[in-house]
Amino acid sequence: MSMNPYDIDVTKLKLSKEITDPKEILKCQIAAKIIDISVEIGTDKTQELTGLHKADLSRIRVMSLKRFTIDRLIGIANDLGFEVSLKFKKGA
Repeated sequence: MSMNPYDIDVTKLKLSKEITDPKEILKCQIAAKIIDISVEIGTDKTQELTGLHKADLSRIRVMSLKRFTIDRLIGIANDLGFEVSLKFKKGA
């Protein structure tokens, strides 16, 4: 007996895309924080503080970040009252 209440054949689901580009990883990390904040304060307050359109906020929430640059995401985090800091280390 299956424990899946939705009767979904998980073998037919698409695999998630593996992100290896450091810039894309950084964008995802910043977006994840923006999502956490926006869930906590609500959509209306997030839009009020950032000036984001509902569609752009939705794009961030589903991690569709092609339209967003790193600096724009940092700006959105700043608009929400957070400071973003980066740490640099020498690569191999």
